[in-house]
Amino acid sequence: YVFFIGLPMSAIRAASFISVTLLFLRLNKLVSLPTALVLTVSALVTINPEVVFDVGFQLSVSAVIGIFIVLFLAGKVFIGAIRGGILLWIYRLILVSLGASLTTWPLIAYHFWTVSLIGLFANLLVVPVVPFILWVVIAALMCSVIWMPLALVFSLIAHWLVLWLLFITQKLSLWPGIFI
Repeated sequence: YVFFIGLPMSAIRAASFISVTLLFLRLNKLVSLPTALVLTVSALVTINPEVVFDVGFQLSVSAVIGIFIVLFLAGKVFIGAIRGGILLWIYRLILVSLGASLTTWPLIAYHFWTVSLIGLFANLLVVPVVPFILWVVIAALMCSVIWMPLALVFSLIAHWLVLWLLFITQKLSLWPGIFI
């Protein structure tokens, strides 16, 4: 997949992170998220030291760090009060979006001279859809080998989900004063 999308550094970081984690899992070693991230970043920087200047790499690593910090520090605050289900899912979604946003905002401001004030809200509307898109696309690919009409149905569903993402981002981008 990483090759098909043109080897962006953020995808290389993600694939490397998953590979490191799966390697340790295969070796029956339990590693923490920080350990896997440090090993991944160390390996990538050792292979190509100039990777630290890549904006995609910086944003990807900082988002993962932010997600870990917020989930670690605030993740258990209301877990006891929230008994699971949709409220727990929404709570964790807010924490993940908050963690990624807080640590990427300074980099976005530095590199692009702008900061979105509505990014957290936008993430709450679009992030839940992304896993469904991935699963529907996988189902479409698998069905395309077996029965093409069913694959087209899954493709149509994936198309509608992507249209939702585009609709939300387009509508929110029109709100005045949402970025500085």
